[in-house]
Amino acid sequence: MNNILWLVNPVSFKREDFFFPAYLSRLNNSTLTALLMEARVMDALPVFSNDVMFPTREYSIADTSITTESNTLFESGTALLQQCAEENGVDLLIRSGAGEPLEQMVVESTFADLVLVHSNLTFSATDDRVPSDFILELLPKAKCPVLVMPDDMQEIKELFFTYNGKYSSIYSIRQFTYLFPQFKDLPVTILTAPETEEDIPFKEHLKTLLKKHYSNITFKILNGDAENALMIELMPRKNAMVTFGAFGRNKISRFFKRSGADSILHVINIPLFITHP
Repeated sequence: MNNILWLVNPVSFKREDFFFPAYLSRLNNSTLTALLMEARVMDALPVFSNDVMFPTREYSIADTSITTESNTLFESGTALLQQCAEENGVDLLIRSGAGEPLEQMVVESTFADLVLVHSNLTFSATDDRVPSDFILELLPKAKCPVLVMPDDMQEIKELFFTYNGKYSSIYSIRQFTYLFPQFKDLPVTILTAPETEEDIPFKEHLKTLLKKHYSNITFKILNGDAENALMIELMPRKNAMVTFGAFGRNKISRFFKRSGADSILHVINIPLFITHP
């Protein structure tokens, strides 16, 4: 894997954001490309007035204020990104994007092996939720796998493949395997939710496929509600990576819809490999 595209908002970039992309770059001995997107750092905000008749009105912040602050934060974030690359000895290629971030990322993902993002990545000052609106829109539209990164540095020591017998989950497992052959000796756990292990769809086919790539494979059945069981299984994990493929281009899985603490991107802090056919 040589074409890793990391989407960065320099306005909100922090030093710790660099650690996991640097780890993946070294792991694959590949150049890391950071695509810097212009950010809308200020939205129109309500301004309270002393007018007796109209005590509150909405006023837009002047374009000059937005441009000045945005440029300052953009430049300082870019400088910090370059500094992090130099300090860590990472071959980093920095590109500047233009236009609407989501539209550009759909195009960019067509020509990338993998897109790296954080679950809270946003280009709006008013969207501080996890996952952000931008991430929820990106996941079903991306044309290549998306790796949602953890908040801290984690060395991958085990793998979890979610599997429901459908093509989307098999496709995700297969794509992950092709992109990360260096994980072939790590323990792999297949997380599935049939009533018994004998009911796992196409189990022997899946075992045959995986044994060609991995040496340590186990199946684990999740009891009860599959979504809740999966969250409970993954919440305490660290230094692990999990694959998901259970959504199509037009309908995102319930796993990733934002519903308070029920969103898997909100409660789980391990790398999530997400793709679809």
